[in-house]
Amino acid sequence: MRRRNFLTATTGTAAAVVVPQDSRPTRVGTSDVIRLRSGLDALMALDDNRGGHEGLERAALAGAEEALDKLKLAASQRIRQRLFSLAADYTATAAWSALDARQLDRAQGYLDRSLYLAGMAKDPVVELRVWNSYAMLAHQRGQHTQAVDAGYAAQATAITRRDPLFASLAHARTAVGHSNLGDRAAALRSL
Repeated sequence: MRRRNFLTATTGTAAAVVVPQDSRPTRVGTSDVIRLRSGLDALMALDDNRGGHEGLERAALAGAEEALDKLKLAASQRIRQRLFSLAADYTATAAWSALDARQLDRAQGYLDRSLYLAGMAKDPVVELRVWNSYAMLAHQRGQHTQAVDAGYAAQATAITRRDPLFASLAHARTAVGHSNLGDRAAALRSL
């Protein structure tokens, strides 16, 4: 009889120690994703008003870091993918800001990271955005063949097969690259 009482008492104590009610980590869910998305929307509005600058770049990188930090507590795989997507979008925003400020090497690094994160998110919209930015970066560097290649990569994203607006953006970006190479026929085909 004493043994049963001892086992019951120690099991209850062990359970109380292992799972304290007040110190459980909170799960990250849809409301957290929406809050992070609203922060990204605010940065986009700031970019529209002021253009790319170092403060915007830092804020975008902080948003990406926050999204990645929340991955550990994500409630589901769907939330994880949305967090990866947000991190990719924030990083692409930092790249855009660096591109706008003519900080081309920094922009390249951000685009590389953003493309990786977009792949983890399986997000074709962000992937298209990144390829579009790669084409613009190549154009600023005078690497028009790479700009065309980035345009073709943008055309190959899944979203261009489903949405004609995105497809037209990718084709227009490719046409600009062909035009800069002096290839009139290819530019017209892209258009």
